[in-house]
Amino acid sequence: MFEAPYDQRCMLVTDDKHPGDLIRGGHIDSIIREAVRLGADPIRAIKMGSLRTAEYFGLKKRGAVTPGYCADLVIVNDLTDLQVLQVYKGGVLVAEHGRMVSEHGDDAEGKAGHRADNTNSDEIETYSKENMVWDEEIQQRVYHSFHCKPIQPSDLALKKRGNRIRVIDLVSRELLTKERSESWCEQENLAPGVDSEHDVIKLAALERHKGNGHIGIGFLGNYGLKKGAVATSVGHDSHNLVIAGVTDEDMAAAGNRVIENEGGLAIAVDGKVLMDLPLPIAGLMSDLPVEEVDRRLETMKQLLRELGIHEEIDPFMTLGFVSLPVIPKLRLNTYGTIDVEKQQAVETVYSVL
Repeated sequence: MFEAPYDQRCMLVTDDKHPGDLIRGGHIDSIIREAVRLGADPIRAIKMGSLRTAEYFGLKKRGAVTPGYCADLVIVNDLTDLQVLQVYKGGVLVAEHGRMVSEHGDDAEGKAGHRADNTNSDEIETYSKENMVWDEEIQQRVYHSFHCKPIQPSDLALKKRGNRIRVIDLVSRELLTKERSESWCEQENLAPGVDSEHDVIKLAALERHKGNGHIGIGFLGNYGLKKGAVATSVGHDSHNLVIAGVTDEDMAAAGNRVIENEGGLAIAVDGKVLMDLPLPIAGLMSDLPVEEVDRRLETMKQLLRELGIHEEIDPFMTLGFVSLPVIPKLRLNTYGTIDVEKQQAVETVYSVL
């Protein structure tokens, strides 16, 4: 892929990078660096992370250092280590040694850095505060993406319709799941069906885009949670509200905090929210500095370890994929438990004679 002629039709992308990954490893630069380490030609690798991407998406006058193109530049120390020293936007220095020196390239001239060329600012496309203002309709859609009612514990109730439950069983360090069958049980201070002895907790997926009230209820195995509940609005690919927990009350508390925040992550124990991380931009992104998001995310993960979640399980990444009904074997979406191989909903609670 990194050899001619294939490199001319390939571009480098990332998927599900966490804030800490970006801080400690980088983004596209991390992939380029790894490719070079494994023997790829650095020029080809850099093109695959810049010019090829611009060409594919039709971004005119971008992705290359050449006369007439936008002066969006990255200065690196060498073509092996590829550590970013400076970043220029529209010919203006905006970042240096890992720190922003201005928010907007075209606002920065005279305040920080200097132009890298003599191009008239009117001749290139710039991104000032004025032309980055979204219209009111877009802002409303992006910052108010939750359209569902507050959750009542009764909304998550699951009646006993059989003597067996179908469990979405997690596989350590994999996205694949297995199907497990367990006996229906009712244990004190736990939601019906939750089985602490066999590491089975309750799982819910709530539709949050159209307000249609659809709620899928299922069971999750090998997650490790012993107490409380965790909720997230990052749930590929529909990004509905996904909640896992041992009681309906804690699941409702965690889920309602995410709804109140217009998206994000939350942990609740004994009906009270212990920690949250708002993601108000479409319910998927934070407007906080990346360092603060990383700190809060790692603290929340540590709390969930203390609540029992296994070390080899990423608490939030796992829930983010458990609702994606294209990876075998079982998933949960707003229609209920889905058998991916059959591409149909299957009963969560069923009977075996």
